[in-house]
Amino acid sequence: MALSKVNGLSISGLVTAMPINTEDNLNLPFLTEDEREQLVKHTGIRFRRIVQDQASIKSYFAKGITQLLDNLSWSINEIDILICVTQTHTTNIPALSCQLHGDLKLSAATLCFDINLGCSGYVYGIHTIGSLLASLDKKNPKAILCCGDFSSTLINKTDKATVPIFSDAVSVTGLELNANNNTSYFNLETEGSGQQAIYAENNVMKLNGIDVFNYSLKTVPQNIQTLLSFSRKNENDIDAYVFHQANKLINDAIGKRLDRK
Repeated sequence: MALSKVNGLSISGLVTAMPINTEDNLNLPFLTEDEREQLVKHTGIRFRRIVQDQASIKSYFAKGITQLLDNLSWSINEIDILICVTQTHTTNIPALSCQLHGDLKLSAATLCFDINLGCSGYVYGIHTIGSLLASLDKKNPKAILCCGDFSSTLINKTDKATVPIFSDAVSVTGLELNANNNTSYFNLETEGSGQQAIYAENNVMKLNGIDVFNYSLKTVPQNIQTLLSFSRKNENDIDAYVFHQANKLINDAIGKRLDRK
């Protein structure tokens, strides 16, 4: 069932990492000056972070995990679950989470696996970890969620649809289950009929912007309303909406559908 809830789940810490190198959308060589200015105006994206020198996403995840453990004063041996969500593995076998397990010397009792998801990956990752933590026969179990992509490695450098909006970054999140009164609600609906909106062909990403725009305006507000109803809340209970969407035009349009300015 797409609607689900997890009791007692807390996000204890978050580390983000991105490359130092930036690219400026106002300097894109395959766009005219007017196209560049309109692009930045409508999407809200001027600078993008892009990896260089064959950097691996594993190295970014590893540094993030080390920093997170230090920030939270967690021991590596306390980690019960490690999940990696990415679509830009350097190698497909073994799983990236298992590679990190070996490199960082996690306990043999740590549950590790990867999830192949893009935009929905962070939400699915949190739900998966919350459900697994709730199933463990242990007090205050802990987990780490690594999530992110080096999307620039999948992009044709002259593709007007993808180059201006995709960047490279990762996050590492620490989660734990404890005796609090928090309840996390999830709506994990799937829309497989839109599989041609964003896809990879011969390891090159393709994007149909119109499909993404229409999907976002039609489905996202409806998804949120369903979640609010499931959690027995209304719009006045929500302080902020955070969308996995880089395009300012789309975010503003969704906000209007939700009566948010």
